[in-house]
Amino acid sequence: MQPERNCDQTEVMEHLIPSLKICQKLKELGFPQNTVFSWQEIDGPEFESVNGPLTHYVVSDARHDEDVDIAMAPTAQEIADNILSKDGNLQIEDHYGESQGYLATSARLEYRIYGSTLAEALAALWIALREEELF
Repeated sequence: MQPERNCDQTEVMEHLIPSLKICQKLKELGFPQNTVFSWQEIDGPEFESVNGPLTHYVVSDARHDEDVDIAMAPTAQEIADNILSKDGNLQIEDHYGESQGYLATSARLEYRIYGSTLAEALAALWIALREEELF
C-alpha cells in the first residue's frame, strides 16, 4: 500500500526559492529564465498538501516545459550570483528581531531589504536594484 501524498515539494522548496508571485515579478523585470527550477501550473488531478489543494508546483530543469512554465524559480545562490555579476557588492545578514529572516543590501541602495527567507530577501533586493535602474 502506497502512503497517501499529503505534502508537496513547494513546502520543501520554500526556503530555497522565492514565491511564485516574486518569481513572476523577476521574470517581468528581466531576470534570466535559465535557472534550475521553474514554477508550473498543475495539469491533471489536484494534488493535496497540508495547506489544501495545489494549483502550482516547482519542477527541476530535467522537467522544464515551456508550454506550462509560468516563471523560472531561481535559488538564492542563482540570485546572489546574478547580483554580484552586475553590481559586485552584496551584503547579507541574519535578522533576529520581532520576526526571523534576512536583510540584504548593496552599496548602491540607501536601505536594506528584509525577507523571511534568504531567497525572498535576495529576490526583493534584485527587484529593488532593477526598479531603481541601478543595473
